[in-house]
Amino acid sequence: MVFGSDLREDLGRRDLTINAMAMSRNGVIVDPYGGQEDLAVGRLRVPGGGLAKTKEIFADDPLRLLRVGRFAARFDFEPDDCTTLAAQKAAKTILEVSRERWKSELDRLLVAPYCESGLYWLAEVGVLFYCLPELEDLLEVGGGVDAVAIDRSEGELDFDVSAFEHSIELLSYLPERPLLRWAGLLHAVGLARLEPDSSTVLDHERSLTHSVFAARVGERVARRLRASNEERDSLSLLLALQGSTESIPEDLQERRLWARRLVRDAGDLELVEAILSFDVGRARYVLGEGEALEAFEARIAVLRDLISELDRKKELIVRLPTGLGGGLMEAGIPAGRRLGEIMEWLAEEILEEHLGFAEALGTYVTAAMAKLAGSADVE
Repeated sequence: MVFGSDLREDLGRRDLTINAMAMSRNGVIVDPYGGQEDLAVGRLRVPGGGLAKTKEIFADDPLRLLRVGRFAARFDFEPDDCTTLAAQKAAKTILEVSRERWKSELDRLLVAPYCESGLYWLAEVGVLFYCLPELEDLLEVGGGVDAVAIDRSEGELDFDVSAFEHSIELLSYLPERPLLRWAGLLHAVGLARLEPDSSTVLDHERSLTHSVFAARVGERVARRLRASNEERDSLSLLLALQGSTESIPEDLQERRLWARRLVRDAGDLELVEAILSFDVGRARYVLGEGEALEAFEARIAVLRDLISELDRKKELIVRLPTGLGGGLMEAGIPAGRRLGEIMEWLAEEILEEHLGFAEALGTYVTAAMAKLAGSADVE
């Protein structure tokens, strides 16, 4: 079969040899750059190969730096030496690419079957730290309690691995959803606030708790990547509420109140489920197989059942009745801060089961007026 030079030139401009192939109408594969061999051995390289050609490919579109990482994450293929060396030299050019394109590639990489391979390569060549400089701080931070790995062969905890490595290794224990994988990647950034030489931690942030700091970093990263408002808020909330299931009360009544507060803080049931899935994934990574993990998963199962039951009974989310504000004003409470405080107090009373979820409007007004009559301040 004879094919024209235009096809060869077109294939030569592709990102990698493994997608620089074509097929004729009669089924003959056109593979001028050895893509089939690279597929067979699990190798990533650019069409034509060599350092000069690889530099040219990356210079033509620096987003290809992230694409190589994504293909490594998808297939667990290894970039060849020329690809890695050229990527190291071109790493800073990723800053020329729009942040929306970064996000598109990173979203796909994070949910790929071998995302660890892609992330480690991007870190090796430096591209990852141009995109997410917050992660570089974790290279010098020990894993700590929040990010402990288990040596499966010895059954012992490994505290010597960096928090950066722990964050990457955690990802395969989480569901393949961008939100959860982003949270896994960023969940330990709070440890960086303990490092006085960290270049990405502001002085006023060093006193923040681990989860609050992680939430702020998550919001910062989401804004950088031009994520939607919903994506940004979900990531920030998930990072803020990570690990909250470690404090589930044993007492049933206290557990009901705790579940309602979790739903209130999360804002919706979908994010609550994301929080539970994240905490279960992290527990599987930290604890490994055994009784401790089984006990934790059992507690989460009980909590899920409780949330479903409360939701079915319409006793999960506090919804003040329509017209309550007007009723309170008619009873003598003027519009403004005081009215807002008393409505917040009523919501808390319902959540804590001091008032019913479906009382008549007048019952809530009466309770509010009694509260005001008995106290100068609404607590």
